[in-house]
Amino acid sequence: MIERMKFQQRLFLRWQRGAWLAASLVILGCGKHGSDSKHSEMGAKGAGIPAGAMTERPSTPVDTIFAISARVTDYREFTGRTAPAHAVDVRPRVSGYLLQTPNQLSGSKLPVQQGAHRSPVASEQNRVPVSHVQPFIVEVREGERVEVGTPLFEIDPRPYKLALEQSRGNRIALEAQIERLRSELSRLQKLKPTNSISDTDLELAQANLHESEGQYQTLLAMERRAELDLEFTQIKAPIAGVLGRSLVNAENVVSADSTLLTTLVSIAPIHVYFDIDEASFLQYRSLVRAGKLPDASEGAIPVSLALTKSETFPYKGFVNFQNNTTDLGTGNTLIRAEFANEDGSLSPGLYGKVRVPFSAPYEAVLVPTKCLAMDQQGKYLMVVGDDNVVHRREVLVGTSHGPYSVIREGLQSGEQVIYEGLQKIRPNDRVQAIPSKTAPSFGIQ
Repeated sequence: MIERMKFQQRLFLRWQRGAWLAASLVILGCGKHGSDSKHSEMGAKGAGIPAGAMTERPSTPVDTIFAISARVTDYREFTGRTAPAHAVDVRPRVSGYLLQTPNQLSGSKLPVQQGAHRSPVASEQNRVPVSHVQPFIVEVREGERVEVGTPLFEIDPRPYKLALEQSRGNRIALEAQIERLRSELSRLQKLKPTNSISDTDLELAQANLHESEGQYQTLLAMERRAELDLEFTQIKAPIAGVLGRSLVNAENVVSADSTLLTTLVSIAPIHVYFDIDEASFLQYRSLVRAGKLPDASEGAIPVSLALTKSETFPYKGFVNFQNNTTDLGTGNTLIRAEFANEDGSLSPGLYGKVRVPFSAPYEAVLVPTKCLAMDQQGKYLMVVGDDNVVHRREVLVGTSHGPYSVIREGLQSGEQVIYEGLQKIRPNDRVQAIPSKTAPSFGIQ
């Protein structure tokens, strides 16, 4: 009995100690909660925020820029290649040995003796003055710019001078024969009234004179052809341009109308050929019919050119040709533009971008292209309101002009948009707008 009472007493003591421990934990928890609540209320009152309100995010500094309004023109760009306005394959018109070429070594020019290889028989008064008796010296070199008439090549003229002298001699001899026949005919005509000669003799004399006069015309033509052949031994630049590489060295034989000596291309002006796709071609034609753009046949379409890796279009020209058919395989139409190229900075065979106007000038709202963002709903801008709160604004984007893009719908001129810091903000965030110092200035290139 006594043992049972002791056991119950020990159980009671254990229960009492557990109850005291639980009560202490409850008191401590309530005290801490009350202290935290008190400190929170004091902090809220010190910051000017009502008790129980949620804490707002601080303002985020972002770079901003104001949308501008400018008068612009829409353009489209096409790939083109420069080509010479004129190009000539220089070939000899007579055969013979080359004496002078543009690629000969300095000091290797053969001396030209003025008046050499002339026949001592023919008199000077019967000679037809030609320019070939003047010295012909080739001073231009490969790759140089030449003018019309610049000496380029010389073929040995001696055989052609001899042929010319022979033709002249034959002509002079025939002239003497014609004079004799005329005198004889005149004498016979004086004897005819006295019946001293027959009609047959008179007719024969007249026929001989007419035959000789016909032969004279033949010899005269042969002499003029010999003069041309002698003139063709001096090959001069037919156009102004840049001289190409000499393909034949001196002392080689060249054949008339077949041997290619060099090429000569003009560089001022210079042409640029480019293809325009069918959709663009039809759109441009509709704009022309509406009176918004000039027709290519008027030669008034201004275009600009930029070479490879160039971001600007410094070369200005105009369209001067439109092909009369569209390629059936590609659907493209060939267009040609002309550029003055007075400084010779453009050369044939260069690739470039041709910019063609596709609208009349109009007022547009522009922002730097860097301001634009895109998601599944389309392109948008983050616009800063008067209360420094950011709003997402969906926009319709037009053409690009350098680092700027046209905003056709969704934005007004003068509105402030975020230029840098898009990744740091969300719609309805409060920001600290800082005018950007790195934004590019707008300028029509």
